[in-house]
Amino acid sequence: MRLSLWLGWRFLGALGQGRGWSLLATLSVTGLVLGVAALLAVLSVMRGFQETLQDRLLSATPHLLLEAHAPLRRERLEALGADSRLQALAPFAATPVLFSAGSSAQAGELQVLGAGAEALFPGGTGPTPAALASLEPGEVLLGRSLAARLGLFPGDRVSVLVPEAAGETLRVRALPLQVRDVFTYGAEVDQTLALTRAESLTAAGFPPRYSWRLTLTDPREAPAFAQRWGPQLGDAGHFVPWTERFGALFEAVTLERRMMGLVVGLIIAVALFNLVASLTRLVEEKRGAIAMLMTQGASRRQVAQLFLAQGVVLGVAGSALGAALGYLLAENAGAFLALAEQLFSFSFLGGTYFQSLPSAPAAEDFLTVGLAACAATVFAAAYPAWRASQVLPARALH
Repeated sequence: MRLSLWLGWRFLGALGQGRGWSLLATLSVTGLVLGVAALLAVLSVMRGFQETLQDRLLSATPHLLLEAHAPLRRERLEALGADSRLQALAPFAATPVLFSAGSSAQAGELQVLGAGAEALFPGGTGPTPAALASLEPGEVLLGRSLAARLGLFPGDRVSVLVPEAAGETLRVRALPLQVRDVFTYGAEVDQTLALTRAESLTAAGFPPRYSWRLTLTDPREAPAFAQRWGPQLGDAGHFVPWTERFGALFEAVTLERRMMGLVVGLIIAVALFNLVASLTRLVEEKRGAIAMLMTQGASRRQVAQLFLAQGVVLGVAGSALGAALGYLLAENAGAFLALAEQLFSFSFLGGTYFQSLPSAPAAEDFLTVGLAACAATVFAAAYPAWRASQVLPARALH
């Protein structure tokens, strides 16, 4: 095998000496490098979008909502709190409402926070712990986009129309609140979300709610957590994981990422076809040299290994260079996009909640794509290697 690798490396010297195949070979290797780089850059950017969107939405949405029909016993709450997957637990309720200010009205969601709810909002995006700690009964925090649509500023008053069941009918009651401040998650929830204290509703005569909001260390554990503790609640209540509300959205984002990877991966397929053509052309040009090797004792297997060795060399080199270029593109995706916006005088992220292009390079993507590209290159070299092994020395030297 060492001889095959050495001869394969020597044959690659024909890249600059061939009578036409060298350009095709150079283009095929360049295509492999660009294909791997483009695929890794796209996967990193799509992963960045997915993780950023998930972090923002799950900061505003309960990982798990425990809807109880009556106050839960202290022992049961302590048992839930002992689970290592649980990060925070606090009284919480969410209800659809209609916000009204002057002649403007906007549908949204009012989240009612109980004692200790500050632990549910770690900060970074959304309301800060300081803003939540200073929130008084009768006050409300509004999403920035919601406040803008209603034309409200801190200190203004807003009327919140809350639906309430009255026997078999549904009535609407107005809850007047004063805007304490605004917040932003950088997502669509900024257009609909408002936060207030539970005392704001109890002081207005609304019946108490017995819901609890659970924040987990890993939001992906929400369905498993609900399955673990749900049966122990019995008829006392039930869990609602975030996947019931946004699961389809993130499945669609994951599917889009895979389809984008498949489409961009076709660039690598085109480069591999070019590589097959270039190596086949090399076999035709080196028929005399192959015949001489066979007459000197080289077996057909060794000749085949010679061209497979070229596939290994080209695959490893192309994949390594492509991975390096892909990492450079992924790490500087925001800078490249900003440069493109300056050159074309066009905002690619205009109308979105993203101020810059998110990118999250993952080692697993680089490892998977790199190994797949190397394996595909070796597979592409199999046909030229077989053609080389079928050369007849007598006919080739004639």
